Amino acid sequence: MSKPSKKTSGYPSAPKSFVSHLLTRSSGQPAPIRAWVQGVVVWFCDTAIAVDDGTGIAVVSLSDKRWWRPDGEFTPSLGLYVGVVGTLKTAPADGGRYLHMAGWRVLDLHEEPSVDELWVAEVIDIRLSAADAVRAT
Repeated sequence: MSKPSKKTSGYPSAPKSFVSHLLTRSSGQPAPIRAWVQGVVVWFCDTAIAVDDGTGIAVVSLSDKRWWRPDGEFTPSLGLYVGVVGTLKTAPADGGRYLHMAGWRVLDLHEEPSVDELWVAEVIDIRLSAADAVRAT
């Protein structure tokens, strides 16, 4: 008897993080390849959006070949709360002020109740759990 197949998006998982955590990695830490951040759209054009999560700004390119366009009704707008999943890119010569990502998926989350508060709690819990696991070893 075969196992039931799980329906997936086709994209690998991405760790949830604050922009500041990704910007302030120490040089000895391995850089995550993928990331998931959430925040408010503070700038956009046809090929990119800038998302502010309260700890920093992620500039997300929407022209990556893996870009999975959201439903046809999605239109970026200033103040829209979104979730972004993608790969981290090498920072250009901006002094490390912004996180740069090649976006795979942008999720419109503005209608989800308390999503921003829940996001903060989830990321803090993940970081504390990881720190506890390191201390336990």
